[in-house]
Amino acid sequence: MTLEIQVDRDSCRGARACVRRAPGTFSLDGHGKSTAAAEPLEDEGTIRAAATACPFFAISVRETAAR
Repeated sequence: MTLEIQVDRDSCRGARACVRRAPGTFSLDGHGKSTAAAEPLEDEGTIRAAATACPFFAISVRETAAR
C-alpha cells in the first residue's frame, strides 16, 4: 500500500501546520499554498498527524494499492 496525499488548494490558507509537522512531505509554494512531495520523507503516522493538524481541513490522506 502507498499513501495518496491531496491538498485542496481552495481550502488551504497557508497556516504551515503541515509544514511544521512534516517538512519532508509538505512545503508552501510561491502562492503560499501547501503542496505534498511526490516522495514523502516522513512515516505514515507523521503524515497523517500533519494532515489532521491543518486548521482548514485542506489535506486528505488515503491508502492506495501499490502500483
